[in-house]
Amino acid sequence: MNDSYKLYHKDVGFPHHIRKTITLAKTYNWRFKPVYTPYVLKRAATDIRGRRKGGIILPEELNINSCTVIEVGVAKDGKIAKMVLRTEYDHEDDLIIVILTRCLTVKTVYLNRRSDDHVTLDRSKYDLP
Repeated sequence: MNDSYKLYHKDVGFPHHIRKTITLAKTYNWRFKPVYTPYVLKRAATDIRGRRKGGIILPEELNINSCTVIEVGVAKDGKIAKMVLRTEYDHEDDLIIVILTRCLTVKTVYLNRRSDDHVTLDRSKYDLP
């Protein structure tokens, strides 16, 4: 939990207005061009799993319909400030993208095994819907 915003996880539950916003974005097939910071570009090139693949290839455009919304940070004004998206990368990994939604700037990226079912999720870090 965070003082500047509320943090929700899909396995703990999203509040109704957040579920509604995500559904609306998917209905309208929301696409956007993410802004990658120099840090993210470096991280993509040096990610431990990505290095074995020659670096993480970052998408030029993201479509919300090809992503799973894993985590959402909601600002005090009730609007989504941060999202963690998971999208297919290759046959063994998914790409995790942490994005600041108001400026579409990517905060970080990493690869995660597709088989990782997150049984170690610490639910106490998340707010309840």
